[in-house]
Amino acid sequence: MRARIIRVASAAWRLRPAAAAAFAGCVLSAAVALAGVAIEGAHGNAEGCAYLLSGQLSSDALLYLTPKEVGSYGTTCEFQRTLETTADSHVVDGLCHFEGEETTARMRLTLTRAADGSYTIGFDDGDTWGPLPRCP
Repeated sequence: MRARIIRVASAAWRLRPAAAAAFAGCVLSAAVALAGVAIEGAHGNAEGCAYLLSGQLSSDALLYLTPKEVGSYGTTCEFQRTLETTADSHVVDGLCHFEGEETTARMRLTLTRAADGSYTIGFDDGDTWGPLPRCP
């Protein structure tokens, strides 16, 4: 009987690392899902799309939207978590950095998709960017 208990305990111990790995994978997947927004591709004005393609700032008029962030020449807001999603919009918490400031600010952003597939970004301070069509 004692040998049988030891074998069962040993088998249970061998399963724990696999269970722990599966649990860690689920947690990491959830964290990644919370950090991005389910939009297809990148969106922006002409300057924003050019910036996303080249990484070079060519104009202070640029505006862009990706599944991970929204940005302009002087502002970048990284999506922290999705608060609400409907067929045509996403409400997200963003961590925003503004040019010339050392601190960041949390803002609630609303990403609204139009019938043509472009997005408008609304900030909780009343500012609005867009419409931003899908980048080629």
